[in-house]
Amino acid sequence: ETQVGIFLALHSLAAITGAFIVTKVHVKDKYIFTIIPLIMIGLFWAYLTEYTWIAFALLGSFESILYIVILNHMNHLIPSESSNKRATILSIGSMMFSVLMIIVFPFVGYLADAFSFEVGFIFNASIVTIGYIFYLITFRQVNAE
Repeated sequence: ETQVGIFLALHSLAAITGAFIVTKVHVKDKYIFTIIPLIMIGLFWAYLTEYTWIAFALLGSFESILYIVILNHMNHLIPSESSNKRATILSIGSMMFSVLMIIVFPFVGYLADAFSFEVGFIFNASIVTIGYIFYLITFRQVNAE
């Protein structure tokens, strides 16, 4: 219990730090949308090393940065006159994240229980890596237009 508490506290502290940093540093969104997810993939794969706790803490920071930038970007894309559309899009995004968690989390837990945490981490990192590849293809197509 103590170790889990420390892990979660470090993760939260890193998330707070990431949120603070993103308000002070101004980088083009397109760089954040490609580089931050790539760093996060590296951290998912780092779960397989002896530095799992560092990867978990740092992941909190990058999750926070990406979340804030995505929300800010969405708010700029959708005019304030269309607040109902903006709210609907944000709600659908949250719902999709929740559905994904409902499906993936128990499956990763099953893999960890049935085989090992390493197998669960490999599955998780693989899914994130494959998702990033599809994301990059889509991101480049949208930005090319």
